[in-house]
Order: sequence, then structure tokens, then C-alpha cells
Amino acid sequence: MTTKRDEIDLFVLAMKESIGDLKEKVFFATHICFSDYFLLFPLIEELEGTLKEIHFEYANRDSRELGVSSKKRKGYKILEKFKNNKFIVGLGVIDVHADFIEPPELVRDRILYALDIIQEPERIYVAPDCGLRTRTWDVAFKKLQNLVEGKYLAEKEARL
Repeated sequence: MTTKRDEIDLFVLAMKESIGDLKEKVFFATHICFSDYFLLFPLIEELEGTLKEIHFEYANRDSRELGVSSKKRKGYKILEKFKNNKFIVGLGVIDVHADFIEPPELVRDRILYALDIIQEPERIYVAPDCGLRTRTWDVAFKKLQNLVEGKYLAEKEARL
């Protein structure tokens, strides 16, 4: 979406026009990956109320180290841009481009980091970065198992 920077406003307009009056009746989300997400702001904020959820890939950009500091969660810096709006954050916590099986504790830390920034658990939708079709069935299944276990660990630690 940010490949041609001067067309970001065209994307926003196209989303508004194509969704139109359905924004009142249907839940709309978008997935954007492999972009410089910072370039989307503030224009993408015009879609607040039209789009309910924006999903970026985060885990692919992140470290594999445990921890909830900004130094450890470098792939999640863009979350700061979501603090003051109402978008639901589609939080990618699983890298779909690697066979590395994220341990549940890493998934937990990614979620807790996002929760610390967003402050509203109902605005965080935990998911893989994107589809897992490039992974084998065994790898995809283990990644998803750990995603669920990591979500439960985060809920327990955050006492949700």
C-alpha cells in the first residue's frame, strides 16, 4: 500500500467509496503487509468508523527474544499510532515466513507489550501475521497451538 506514497490518499478514498453506507451494517477490516506503516498516518485515520480493524504484520519484523520492552519488541513500534483512535488492532504474533515455532512465552510477551500500549484488551485481536499456507501443516499447527497457549499466558498475567 505504501509502495507509491503519493497514492495513499487514493487507497483511503477507494476504501471509503467501496464500503460506503455498509460501514454501518458490516464489520470491515483490512490487512496490510510489507509496507512502511508510518507513511500511512495520519491519512489512514480518516478510515476510523469505516474500517473497524487494521491488521499489520508485526512478528516478521520483531526479535525472537523474550521481553516486553521496546528494545525487545522492535517489530511493534507502530502500535504507538493506535493509542488515540478506535481501530481494533489485528496483532500479528506469529511470523508466517519462517519455520521457527514461536514459544508461547514469546507470543505472551508480544501481546503484553501491545496491551501496555493500547490499554484496551477488547481492541487487540491476536492472529498470525498473515496466512500460513507457505508453512507445512505440522509447522502451521504448532505455531497456532503456541499462539493459543501464549494468549492464555497473557490473559493470566494481565488478569483479563
